[in-house]
Amino acid sequence: MSDSDSGSEVGPAQPADPFPGLLAKTKSVLNPPITLVSVIYTVALPMTLALRAYNMSILNARPQDTITHQLVPGPDKWVTDDLLGMSVTCAWFAPILLLHFYIITHLVLKRPVGIPTMEKAYAWVAPTAITLITFAYFLSYLSLSRYGVRPRELGVLGVVTTILLCGSVSIIFCRPMKEERVVVLQRARV
Repeated sequence: MSDSDSGSEVGPAQPADPFPGLLAKTKSVLNPPITLVSVIYTVALPMTLALRAYNMSILNARPQDTITHQLVPGPDKWVTDDLLGMSVTCAWFAPILLLHFYIITHLVLKRPVGIPTMEKAYAWVAPTAITLITFAYFLSYLSLSRYGVRPRELGVLGVVTTILLCGSVSIIFCRPMKEERVVVLQRARV
């Protein structure tokens, strides 16, 4: 009985990988969580601004709402500094802050040797730009109000901005993890 009759056939030879390690590098830089968070962040910002503009009848003027407000006494749904308005504002701001911190943390982490990363001199540019975009979002969200920004809303803006700036500065300029620790953490995941 020969080796060819044993039933263990060898398939065609696999071509050599023209870019060795490229898939591993891509998986570690563009991993699914950061891709998903980035997509959610870029969709959530304009979506919440559009919802706010629609609710304030800025985007879709509804004359029946103004007539109702004039003829029927009751709570004004365009007031934004009552309990409901403030809770909606905070409910939108909290997830945006969390998404923001996740993205900039991912940007400033050091990568293991061989994985593409930003140069040290420019590592603060992208996180700072995202911080400015998030601050502009908060300001734009509050400015989309029928009656203007109220003092309570400015207080919320002040608290959120303080959290945003202090958290972002500490993440951007703190001492990043050492490369050896990142390698150990990645090995622990596998």
